[in-house]
Amino acid sequence: MAILKAVQVDSTGKVPQPEQGPKIGPEDLLPPDLMRALWKVPLALPNKWRDHCSPEYQAWSNFGSQNWAPLAAATRLYVAPDEVMAERDARQWWRQWFRWQLGMDADAPGVLGLFQGTEAQSNNYDGLTVGAICAVRLWAIRNSEAELLELSGAWLTAYAALATLGAMPWPTSMTGHGSGGSGDIKVPQGISGAYRVQIGGRSTNQHYADDAGSLFLTEFTGWPGAKHPWPPRDAWRYWYFQVVDLLANDYGVSAEAQATMLAAIQQQDLKALDKVAGMLDKLKFAGWEILRWPGESAGLLPQIINGNTAAVMGSVLRTDGSSEHLFPWPKPKPGNLGSGKARIDEGHVLRAESAFGKTEVSLPSEPPVRHWVLNQEGIRRVESDLNPSG
Repeated sequence: MAILKAVQVDSTGKVPQPEQGPKIGPEDLLPPDLMRALWKVPLALPNKWRDHCSPEYQAWSNFGSQNWAPLAAATRLYVAPDEVMAERDARQWWRQWFRWQLGMDADAPGVLGLFQGTEAQSNNYDGLTVGAICAVRLWAIRNSEAELLELSGAWLTAYAALATLGAMPWPTSMTGHGSGGSGDIKVPQGISGAYRVQIGGRSTNQHYADDAGSLFLTEFTGWPGAKHPWPPRDAWRYWYFQVVDLLANDYGVSAEAQATMLAAIQQQDLKALDKVAGMLDKLKFAGWEILRWPGESAGLLPQIINGNTAAVMGSVLRTDGSSEHLFPWPKPKPGNLGSGKARIDEGHVLRAESAFGKTEVSLPSEPPVRHWVLNQEGIRRVESDLNPSG
């Protein structure tokens, strides 16, 4: 059952338009028009997508936002699929984008050859980027575009596999450790689903309780009885799950892959985890580590991978329902991001720090049963040790 049912749209005004203001940006203005495009009603800002569709993939080379371009390029696919820009039409643009992301073609511009670029597994922006890719898949289904169907399914499978490596069932308690101290985070009641470690490019402490990537993982694995109380209360804030609903369970993730991911998350089955890791063999990544012990998982970013926003540098999940997240910053954009680092010391403590403060959480004393390093060389399993990132 879908976390959120799609709202039927028969006019431009049926999709709420954000109010203009100094803090309203493309991430606010592009999604409503993407939703209008897939419902075939007039756009509110007919040319906005042109400003950000990155026809030469420049968004992945200019150190700016990597989430605006997928939103704009998905809208382009709906409203101008045949228009050629920089020698590619919208279909060709997406085919090449997927092929670079999936490691099928070399010489990707900038960081496009790294899976999700440097905004990988962002609890801030995955709703935008993965929502756009779901919209691309929906277009491919409607238009019988076989290659885009295959490529989008492969991408969404890889996305779910990456999230699965450190995932557990949704926690019942959360503790946030920040530069100003530690505190409990209220967990909504009535959630059923998978929950990934919160490390990622451009992740913050503001989305622990409704992380879009965890809810995508829940949907893509076919989690039995999936639910979260917040999306049904604000359908347009969570517009990307309306797109998921329109896909009608056709995510391109095979039944076998879904079963393997569920076994890895729900049962911590090591053979299943190894199969999931194998789904990432051809991919390259911006750089982080994931570790597993019986009853516990951890993720860490050895250093900041995106220079625009701070990141959750460490995250721990446990089968007893507890979770702890390390965000050693005063706010999402504090400056001095190069000071962000995380490591596991010889005392079995995961430490994350920045120029603004230090945070830590204790880990099991025994060696991890699985430890993966994911970087620009690909995914590599590390033999058990007591100082994984040392």
